[in-house]
Amino acid sequence: MKHCIVQILSHLIFDDDLKNSKIFYFTGYEFESAQEVVLHCLDIAKENGVKIALDLADPKLVSRNLDEIRLLLRSVDIVFVVYKFGRESSAHRGWV
Repeated sequence: MKHCIVQILSHLIFDDDLKNSKIFYFTGYEFESAQEVVLHCLDIAKENGVKIALDLADPKLVSRNLDEIRLLLRSVDIVFVVYKFGRESSAHRGWV
């Protein structure tokens, strides 16, 4: 079922709209549920100089996807986190 949802979502992405955007914003929830679609959008954004913003408001989501999120952070320009969690994570996990 998840694969079908990813295929449907990928057809709803309008590449030209994304190419002409200033910021591509996505959440950790979107990344967790539709990684292929988000990665497709990240590629388009990077190729076209679109700023990338990631919202990591849920510490449990970050813990579940820590390795993938570490890789994502290399491509992200703006990160939203819960202050206490972000401060602790950046110090203990070497994100900053």
